Formats: sequence, structure tokens, C-alpha cells
Amino acid sequence: MMPCAVVDLDGTIIRGNSMHEMVRFMLSEGMGCGNLCVVAKLLGYLAKRRMRLTDHRGMKYPIHRIAEAFLHKGDRMERLVERVALKVNQEVRCKLDALRREGYRIIIATAAPDVYMPALAEALGADAYTATPLSATPDGYLENRGERKLSRAVEMARSRGWDIRCVLTDHSDDLPLLRLHGVERVLVAPADKLCETLTGLNLPFTVVG
Repeated sequence: MMPCAVVDLDGTIIRGNSMHEMVRFMLSEGMGCGNLCVVAKLLGYLAKRRMRLTDHRGMKYPIHRIAEAFLHKGDRMERLVERVALKVNQEVRCKLDALRREGYRIIIATAAPDVYMPALAEALGADAYTATPLSATPDGYLENRGERKLSRAVEMARSRGWDIRCVLTDHSDDLPLLRLHGVERVLVAPADKLCETLTGLNLPFTVVG
């Protein structure tokens, strides 16, 4: 089977959070084109979250719905992807380039909204991705994290004849992936707690900045 690496997006391939960049872009673009309705809605959802009147998913779902319509007009998607790509972690890029030279395929596995992932995955040179899909209702909106991210990444790899041999992430949410037997574990600027957890589980890892 062909080897592959599963790599997180936010805080791993890129420094920062891609959804935050998307929201900033939409606010700027909305103001610039006079779409004050979109700006007001975005600010409202952000305010509700800041005041703890809703949870993260309750904020993320409606913003994802707005983005589906907003970002597919004109060249907005292209410009957003260019903006996010500027935040690529060069150490991680070098590691992925080295893996590609060894014949690895690259899967981006992220909890980010899938609205911009086709374009962003292509721009980042990934072979496949799995992200949070938009559902018809808020109740069906399931973030692509933890065990769900693991199962989707494993199924994606298997369906293509790939074998997961490397996992790159910055976050403890990806412990299910990091527990995969026999994989190379690469932590990107991790918190001490994640390192301590893996050490306690006798799971070897390396760290990049």
C-alpha cells in the first residue's frame, strides 16, 4: 500500500486558525461591497459566542451557511485561499515536501468548515482532505474532530489504497490519530500537556516549531 501522512490544518500546516481568517475576510469583503446584512449577521453570531449565549458549534454552523453562498461569488474564494496560504508554517511544509519525495500521499484532516477546503487543499498540495461538512440542520452539524476525524481519515486512506504512516498535529484533539499503531508522530509547537500525555502512553514523537 502507498504510504500517506495525515496532517491537521489549523496550528499545524498554517499558523493560526483558517476559520478566523475566513470570518475576517468576509467582514472586510462585506464592508467593502456594502453587504451590511452579511456583516451584521456575522457580528451578531460572534457577539453571541463572546457573551456565551451559544456554544462553538452554535456559532460555527450559521457562519458556515453564510460562507457557502458568500464565498462562491466572484473571485472571493481564490483571494481567501491566497490569504490563508500566506500563513503556512515553513517547517511543516519542508516536512511534507520530504514525505512527498519518499512517495507519501498527504491527507489534510481538519475540523474547519469544508467550504474552502477543496481550493485550499489544492493550493497546499494535498492529495485529499476531510473537513466539517455543512448539514441541512444545526442538529446534524457534526464537527470533524476526535474519533470522527480518525474514522474519516482511516476510511479515506483505505479507499485509496493508502496506509497511514505519519500523523502531524499541534492539538490534543488528535490523540485518536496519534494512538494509531506504528505511525511517525510529529507534533507542531505542542503544549506541554500533549507531550506529557504521549510520553505517559509510551508513544514516541518528534517536535517541530
